[in-house]
Amino acid sequence: MTKQPRIKPEEAEMMEGLGLVVIQAVRKAFGPGVIPIMAAAAFRENDDYYFFGFDTPAAARAADERINGFRAEILAANSGKPHTLMVVGIPEKQNTRWLTLATGTFDHDGYHMVMENGKKLAVLLFGFDSVEEVEAAADRVRARPQFGGKMGLFHLLRPDGGELNMRKLEAIKNE
Repeated sequence: MTKQPRIKPEEAEMMEGLGLVVIQAVRKAFGPGVIPIMAAAAFRENDDYYFFGFDTPAAARAADERINGFRAEILAANSGKPHTLMVVGIPEKQNTRWLTLATGTFDHDGYHMVMENGKKLAVLLFGFDSVEEVEAAADRVRARPQFGGKMGLFHLLRPDGGELNMRKLEAIKNE
């Protein structure tokens, strides 16, 4: 099943009484279309997550398979969007759930770069439909406490399949 993040006390309260097994899903990234797909016995939501409750582990496993398929559809759609927010310099072992919460979408691609000192940093790409969406997501990323170090933000655009344009949105910070 999908690995779940550490649960905050307020999220644990949201899960009480939902069933034997609870699956937590990022609300903004999945959107309301995930609710019927999950077919949960019960659900709740807060600003960041949907909480889906299931009465049996088998029902939860089936829902987990359905949500993974739905996520694959979202990733495919995001990779085809004309505007991309590129987040560079993410420490390799850092959990990136905060980026999904900040951008409101899933990263559709990424890779690692190895620095001269051997340190590995991740680069993640998030697809959007407009410049305004990229800039708003970049503002939300900058506002998160995890943003810092050598991280940087770039807007990528390939108009009509032509030459790739890249614009720096945030200077890369030095530690």
